[in-house]
Amino acid sequence: HRLPGIGDVICGTAVVMKRACGKEGCRCLRGHKHKSIYISQYHKGAGRMVYIPKRNEKSVLRLVKNYRILKSAMRKASEVNTARLTAGREKS
Repeated sequence: HRLPGIGDVICGTAVVMKRACGKEGCRCLRGHKHKSIYISQYHKGAGRMVYIPKRNEKSVLRLVKNYRILKSAMRKASEVNTARLTAGREKS
């Protein structure tokens, strides 16, 4: 498998939010709430939710999935390299 490139990832978790807009007569006031996607991220040490416009939802979901793939690959590479670099080391 080929890993995603830097331009094909976005750090964060996709979150589906359901909300009522509050417009009089809207179906959301009867329980059929509007769905929107946000990306939950940490930025400068604080959590934030970034709204994703409908037109970009599919692209952003793909970028988040690619981020998880890349993060997993980096974790595996780190485990392999840690084992390789510590092989033969005497335990105390």
